[in-house]
Amino acid sequence: MKRTNMTRSLARGVAGLLLAFALTGQEVLAADPQLVLDKSQPSVNQSFSAAGMLPGDAVTEQYTLQVHRSGALTLLFDVVVTDETGDLGEVLNIQVTDATGGAVLAEGTFDEVTGQVYRVQLPDGSGRIDRDFTVRVWMDTSVGNEYQNTSLEADFRWYVEGEPSRPEEPSATPAPGQLIPAQTGDPSSLALWIALAAACAAALAFIRIKTQRGRGQHE
Repeated sequence: MKRTNMTRSLARGVAGLLLAFALTGQEVLAADPQLVLDKSQPSVNQSFSAAGMLPGDAVTEQYTLQVHRSGALTLLFDVVVTDETGDLGEVLNIQVTDATGGAVLAEGTFDEVTGQVYRVQLPDGSGRIDRDFTVRVWMDTSVGNEYQNTSLEADFRWYVEGEPSRPEEPSATPAPGQLIPAQTGDPSSLALWIALAAACAAALAFIRIKTQRGRGQHE
């Protein structure tokens, strides 16, 4: 009886460890990037604000954009200044880099880049594709202290050619590709679950055989 209880405890322990590992892995695979473009969300905005910056100050932010598409798409980016004091946009610089492609997408003062539309061609394919962007904002050391108490707020906007950048805007000419609904699962997670299920079944079968043999020896 003591050996049977020990075997059952071992079985529960193995199953518990496998379940814990499975849940941890699923949690990681289910984590979504901050910015997502899909059929239900054809545009995404990221708010930015700068206040009290001094000459020589700089801010760098990283963004990962997750696009769910079918076919070749052109990704569009623009900057919209939503609030400003003291004409800070005249001297506050911004550089947007397509970190995935390794190219500088936009560079200049906020006044210079506002109203411009920048394009990134996404490769042909179907499903999810991730694109990393680095946004650096800085004030040159040559700028005077008269901008010390000024501020600026802006939206960084990503959207797809052929889709409106805002819901109230009319649709543009459809692009060759299109956005598709985001997939809730990941193919790799399915393979993980199958492997874990097989390992769990094999472990439990081994323990059951050992238990039955142990009973036969005691009878």
